Amino acid sequence: NPGLVSWLVKEALLHVARDIGLEFEVPSEREAWARLMQHAGVKGVHVSEFDGQRSPLPKRKHVFYNTWSVEGLIAEGWQPAELGVGTHERWLPETAREHTYGTRAGIYLLQPGATTRVFSWCPGPGAKQGLLIAHYESVSLPDYFSVFDGETLVYRPTVHYAYRPSNAALLSLQDYYGANDAAQREHIVLEPEDIAEGSNELGVLLYGHEKNAYWFGSRLSIDDTRRLITDQNATGLQVTSALLAGMVWALENPEAGIVEPEDMDHQRCLEIQQLYLGSVEGHYTDWNPLKGRQPFFPEELDEDDPWQFKNVLIRI
Repeated sequence: NPGLVSWLVKEALLHVARDIGLEFEVPSEREAWARLMQHAGVKGVHVSEFDGQRSPLPKRKHVFYNTWSVEGLIAEGWQPAELGVGTHERWLPETAREHTYGTRAGIYLLQPGATTRVFSWCPGPGAKQGLLIAHYESVSLPDYFSVFDGETLVYRPTVHYAYRPSNAALLSLQDYYGANDAAQREHIVLEPEDIAEGSNELGVLLYGHEKNAYWFGSRLSIDDTRRLITDQNATGLQVTSALLAGMVWALENPEAGIVEPEDMDHQRCLEIQQLYLGSVEGHYTDWNPLKGRQPFFPEELDEDDPWQFKNVLIRI
């Protein structure tokens, strides 16, 4: 999903701004995009993904199964959990650490991303738990959408991943951490013929605004993937099609030089990639991290603002 996530955030922001009645022109510069997100009242963004592709293969001992690179998931999951911290946040966990250089748009936690869980929402499962894994957009997006008054930061959204891997990958992660981070002897990336059914939902959840929360993204089933291409599963096609869109944009803009995904024409890139994304959908939801919370155990929550990271991070 390099590139795709950044383009989805921009398009979702346009939808939210339109639906709450803001008058605006589609921004063409970073500062204008950041101001639009601020004026729309967006407190944060979850990169909310749910991999529902199911394999009939039994989970064997000493084998790590995944729908994409096993080494990639191990690396991202082993890294410290990472997020961009919004200006609305009133609390951070004791494990939070700040960087000492750069834009300092992101922080990290002294704990692996794959063992750090957060609440989020996708249209298929509804409320869900996801892993707060490290990923580039967790820093690049809050940096891009920051608003400054001179050198003073006045607005920044919270941004982080809420990734729910496939069932087979979750079992594999449990084995990996149970063996004190000793990787399994065999790595298997599930091919299309290894998957019986299901889809991958990859989208962004913009939350905290007047209409509460809005998920916008791709819902690509394994059946639709097989009709589009023969040698990839849904997860793989969502990733590689973003690379295709990026290459087309580069060919069309040969003088642009080195750019970040946020600097590209998101509508042109989505126009190219949409052919490979299955159903691209937007859903408003009344869900928030406190909705339906069961007080079986003592838990310190911020009930004045459901969208505080304190309520999103799972600590019990």
